[in-house]
Amino acid sequence: MKSIPQKLGISFFVVLFAFFPLTDTDVWWHLASAREFFRSGLPIRDPFCWAPSKTPWVNIHLFFQMTIYGVYRAFGTDGLVAFKSLLWGVVAFLWLLPVSKKFNSCGIFFAVLFAFLLRYSLECRPVLFSLFFLGVFWNLLPMLSKKLSVRWVICAGILLLMEWFWCRSQGLFALGWAISFLFVAVNWKMIPLAGRLRFLIFAVLLLIIPLLHRQGFLVWAYPFPLLNRLMGVTSDASIFASQISENRSPFTLLFNEENVVAMGTLLVAAFASIAFSMRAFLGCFRSGEWQGFWRYAWLFIAAILALVAERNAVLLLFPFISLIFQNENQLICAENRMGTISFTALIAFVLGFWIKSLFAYISPNGFESFAEARVPKNAVEFMKSHPLPANRRLFNDDRSGGYIEWSFPGIKTYADGRFILKDSSFFAGYLGFASSPESFLIFAQEMNVGRVLLPLRYFSIWNPLVAELSANPLWKRVYIDPFYVVFDGKILNRP
Repeated sequence: MKSIPQKLGISFFVVLFAFFPLTDTDVWWHLASAREFFRSGLPIRDPFCWAPSKTPWVNIHLFFQMTIYGVYRAFGTDGLVAFKSLLWGVVAFLWLLPVSKKFNSCGIFFAVLFAFLLRYSLECRPVLFSLFFLGVFWNLLPMLSKKLSVRWVICAGILLLMEWFWCRSQGLFALGWAISFLFVAVNWKMIPLAGRLRFLIFAVLLLIIPLLHRQGFLVWAYPFPLLNRLMGVTSDASIFASQISENRSPFTLLFNEENVVAMGTLLVAAFASIAFSMRAFLGCFRSGEWQGFWRYAWLFIAAILALVAERNAVLLLFPFISLIFQNENQLICAENRMGTISFTALIAFVLGFWIKSLFAYISPNGFESFAEARVPKNAVEFMKSHPLPANRRLFNDDRSGGYIEWSFPGIKTYADGRFILKDSSFFAGYLGFASSPESFLIFAQEMNVGRVLLPLRYFSIWNPLVAELSANPLWKRVYIDPFYVVFDGKILNRP
């Protein structure tokens, strides 16, 4: 209990670091999906894109979408920023709660530093719910190794209920299975026979929970193609894992000199986690005491996932911060008055950088609750006042798609962030348009594309296509701002 104020303090820093505008563009198609659900229920076919999509569509993120839609309806984008910041703070506290040691200034500094350097991952995304649910498992699983009691039944019931909500919040709900089975495997020999039977019953119930949802079997099977996309086993998954930016390895991003500080920090955290895990394994092997090893085994798994894809950084951040306090003796610590003063000064320095970063989010109209430079806000307003003829289609990049679907529901998009609905032929063509613009001109004529919306900043892969359309006499630039450009096929201007 003595460390509760310190845990709350670190969680407070996480709340501060998560307080930045909505920069992840997927939030918009999540909001559009919730709106579609309240209008029409769960559609089987993709309701947003005109490009071919796999069927049936399993909207695995429904509960996440309903939650943020409710927050948005009540408080707007300002409310979404506040909601995700506060919930990330709750997540941090959940992961820190099992730590029994009193934190020293060294550990606090490193926890705050890593949270600050990886703060970009504290987005309003479904993984926020996954980390919350994992945090509940992180705390309650040890209770299931106790004797049967009312407390045991309550803990098991809470975990099963969390899994039920998780199954319709993000495809990572299989991590609930993984962390539970890992805990059971590590503690199997220490659990009495009656306890093992209860664990087996709990495990079976955990596995069948997804079947209780509508589209139950499809929900149950959802994590497997997701794992395929992460590891790049099949052809479409290979493209997805190697060429979609957030799914690339931190090694790739570092070698390309992208997000160097963040990727360097992530690699340090990953390799330190592997080292901590191996040290814990050797210690348990020598002593024969394996009871607490499951947490280090989970840290090892999170480190491997983070090394595979940059988007998994947030899966590592909180277990790493939690277990760093169990390894403070391996850090250079100075637990005296001067050491405390020094580390306090360093935290103040980090906090100063955070305060300075806030000014980037302030415009003449006040705090920007979402990054307008990353979505085609003004371009969509132009398209609303200059609509396409019904027989013409819009081509757009995936990061624009979600915002168009949310802000302009009367128009179908070519792509959005739901890449799991697409196959290898889609990926090959889509990415080919960016690298070989001439292929797009043929595609546009075949598919009756009459309008193109592309980004000018942040997503530079589309620069060659922008240049090609600008020089092509069959296409006319009808709108441009510092961030987005719109082209219309000249055929639209014919009588």
